[in-house]
Amino acid sequence: MEIAVSMTGASRLSARRKPPRRSTATSHHGGRISLMPRAPTTIRATRLLEQWRSQVDGLRGAGGTAYLPYEFSDECTGWLRVSSAEGHNAEVQAGWTMVSGWSFTPSDYLETAQQIADFEPEANARIECFLDDLSQRITTNAETLTASRQ
Repeated sequence: MEIAVSMTGASRLSARRKPPRRSTATSHHGGRISLMPRAPTTIRATRLLEQWRSQVDGLRGAGGTAYLPYEFSDECTGWLRVSSAEGHNAEVQAGWTMVSGWSFTPSDYLETAQQIADFEPEANARIECFLDDLSQRITTNAETLTASRQ
């Protein structure tokens, strides 16, 4: 079984609902802040995939639910909900929350993921797989991303 974990593919799921992106936003203190990346995109994306793998690996054996962000829009965010009852098989469901993409750092999203309470599944965007296979695909994608920058 081959599982493709692709941020590009995930973006296609969100094409109908994502609001337009802006290069600046209003901070909590009323000032304008730049949304331009501070670190190279590859470094941030690699860190994001490392967190994905860590969360998926944390489900092995014990099971549970992990949320993996993939779309960061102004007014909502797209997430993959990875659920495993027994820590071996998983259901991966794409969906949305009203958590704003600017309200957290994608390369450090774990605290935000623990607070998701309004996950809305996307129709026909669900797969079943083994946690081991999902973790390996995330690792392969991270390695490919890193190699493409060398």
